[in-house]
Amino acid sequence: MTDVRRFKGRSKRAITEWGQIVTCDHVIGETHDMTGMNGNKDAIIIHDLYSKLKSCYPVKNKSTHESMIAISFFRGDRDIKRIFCDNSGELSEAIKALGIPRHPSVPGIPSSNARAERCNRDVLDGTRSVLISAGLPGCFWTFAAPTYCHLDNIRVNDEGESPCIKTHGADFTGARIPFGCEVVYRPSQTKDSGRLSKWGPTGRAGIFAGYQLGPGNEWTGAYFVWDLTEFEGVPLHAESRIMSVALKHPHVTRRVKLPMSGIHFPLRERYRSTNLTLRGLEETRKREEPIPADSDDHDAPADVIPPPIIIPDGAFLEQGRLWKHDRRGRKYPVREDGTRDLPSTRPLGWSTDD
Repeated sequence: MTDVRRFKGRSKRAITEWGQIVTCDHVIGETHDMTGMNGNKDAIIIHDLYSKLKSCYPVKNKSTHESMIAISFFRGDRDIKRIFCDNSGELSEAIKALGIPRHPSVPGIPSSNARAERCNRDVLDGTRSVLISAGLPGCFWTFAAPTYCHLDNIRVNDEGESPCIKTHGADFTGARIPFGCEVVYRPSQTKDSGRLSKWGPTGRAGIFAGYQLGPGNEWTGAYFVWDLTEFEGVPLHAESRIMSVALKHPHVTRRVKLPMSGIHFPLRERYRSTNLTLRGLEETRKREEPIPADSDDHDAPADVIPPPIIIPDGAFLEQGRLWKHDRRGRKYPVREDGTRDLPSTRPLGWSTDD
């Protein structure tokens, strides 16, 4: 026996107002590591069917608390009449705590949650495209995904409508800037990379990182920008995971302009050279290989095989040292036995049981 066939356009429900039907779904890295900046490992994508407004919220984990924050942030001051989602326990508890009716899906039948899955596919494909176009590794998805959603929300169609207009009643008044392109901005004085000379220019070259949005997807009037100098020495391999703290917290500024030369992506050439050329791949592998220690025994035979490096569980090798990630995604050095590498006079493997 097979399930009842469902055809496109079968639903005849009339959607006449914002929040009448909203879809919500998780995007988790089951088979692929999707750890992004600031240690975010999952995402929640929410979509309003009336206005077509969609948003992607990076979250630390798949929990009820994180789900409640994302739904509340998407709702803002408006009301949501009904949410369509799968039978995720975290989403069900979050929706119940917010007092919103939930329309469940049928387990094992993806078509019963097709609108949410299609929106997830759109955000995933769009985020991949903007990352490759900008020349940034995959870990920057936490900035690229919300920017892609916002740029799609403010895109006006042939009929003069957009999700932004149908949601807020007015068109977007800010600058429409592609993610990862070069901009001239007024830096924030709270960061070291934002210090200006007294007689120097008041603008600096930067990389556009997105828009600062408030509750209800309302733009605060500020932009996110990375200073161009913050990418000096940063590996742009597509699978890079370790980034500097400065890149995790970009500048927040209200003054951003495109340069006189027009739209340009400064990181794209180095990204392509690193990921799409044999020389770039070899240099990346050499950078990840351990640095051999200097040996004083010059008479040792050349064919001596060095002892293997034992990597403990949860650790990784970088620049000849062993590292682990804490709960916030920050790396710290560890020893060969997996313990944190701190200054100590105790021998390797020492314990109180000896």
